[in-house]
Amino acid sequence: MGGIMSSWAAHEFVEGDNILRFDLKRDLSVLKNKVTVKGAFIGGRQITYTAKDDLSILRFGEREKVIVDPTITDLSYAEALAIQELEKSKDVELIGNVDAVLKFCRAGEYAHIKIDSLGIDEIRMLEKIMLQGTNKLTMRIEFRGKTKSLSDIIAEIYDKTHKIERSSEALKEATFAALYVEPVFCELTFRGPDFKESSNVWFDENGNLKLVDGALDGYAVFEVNADEEAFLNWFDLNFDVDEKDGSITVDILDAADNVIESNISSYKSLQPYPADLDACENNANEYDVVNCFVDNSHLSAVSAYSIKVKWQTGLDRYVIYPKSKSLGLNCLFYKYLHIYILQGSTQPVKIRLHTTDNDYYEKTLLFPQSYVWREFKLELGTSDWAAVGSPDWSNINFISIYLPASDNITEYTWIDGICFNPLLAETFKVKFNFSRPNTSSQSPVFKKLVVRYLLGVV
Repeated sequence: MGGIMSSWAAHEFVEGDNILRFDLKRDLSVLKNKVTVKGAFIGGRQITYTAKDDLSILRFGEREKVIVDPTITDLSYAEALAIQELEKSKDVELIGNVDAVLKFCRAGEYAHIKIDSLGIDEIRMLEKIMLQGTNKLTMRIEFRGKTKSLSDIIAEIYDKTHKIERSSEALKEATFAALYVEPVFCELTFRGPDFKESSNVWFDENGNLKLVDGALDGYAVFEVNADEEAFLNWFDLNFDVDEKDGSITVDILDAADNVIESNISSYKSLQPYPADLDACENNANEYDVVNCFVDNSHLSAVSAYSIKVKWQTGLDRYVIYPKSKSLGLNCLFYKYLHIYILQGSTQPVKIRLHTTDNDYYEKTLLFPQSYVWREFKLELGTSDWAAVGSPDWSNINFISIYLPASDNITEYTWIDGICFNPLLAETFKVKFNFSRPNTSSQSPVFKKLVVRYLLGVV
């Protein structure tokens, strides 16, 4: 956020005032203020689009990135890709350190750094602060420049791999690596004494749970959580019971005691549906459309492909996935819906999760900028989803994306990475319901519950 003055308070560090010394420079190694995308030759002319930041070019000189991809046959694709790459690489970071008179500030807060001799007058986040001197009366602020997250690195590797598959001539010199994460099974075992709450049950001589004398029914609830930083996901559960003259039914609850699934069998997979629906992987033929067209596109956020939508004018428009309307998805097992959308305008779109055509949950998604990928992480089951008709979170059968009528005939939207994220390491509960026909019947017996989950070890 170089050169931007903030209206909110920031710690002041000024050359000639409280700055004692500095060793600071701009990191221009990753700066690209001009991006040119070159695609296929059509009719003797090459599809080409250039996006640039004139102010950055004026300050730092032209630093161009050229992307050559003969599979690009659409100018709007080239335009969107150039703008996207420019947004990612046009910022200039500071690297080095500043020594200053001690101020009470913490990493994560913001500072106004003003060093006239270097032409620096900027608001920057404080990343790392160290106390200096024998009496700790001075401080050092470190600026480490732009760092890449693991997800950024993986995304770049993935993108390069797929571009090499599509266009080996354009990227012969590209290099890439692989990251291996070894999944490891772990398990939690619960026996009688481990219950969190109960009614009308107690231990037998073997430490198992059974109904107390004179009770016809009762229950025991076990609380399940995995306090592991490397937790990937829950995998399955199984339990050992002896029903004798009665019966035991088992329910899965969330942390707030809402029933996620009832009457489960002795083995239950906790992966009810793949989190990634593969809804945008070269499968535009699996979409149904109303007043629009869809196609597969290589302009993607996280996948090899995205779904490109060309909207017709003057009419309300819909994209529906899947066209069979048969997901049968129990969203009570999931915490979030992830979706990436690149909108060719700033017009809002609506996403709907349908039980039937007329029964759905709806949320409006906003786009402050056009032709920039936006990641949406939408929490499921909350009141900010508007309910139309009588939808059911435990029975979502299809997804629709709705765009109101517009007169813009060139309007496009790209959709990528539709993914339902599971409850992850959040606590859930397993409830065992005991019953028998009369008090003289033998009580059903609970022996143990085993829950398995996966850790990711690099």
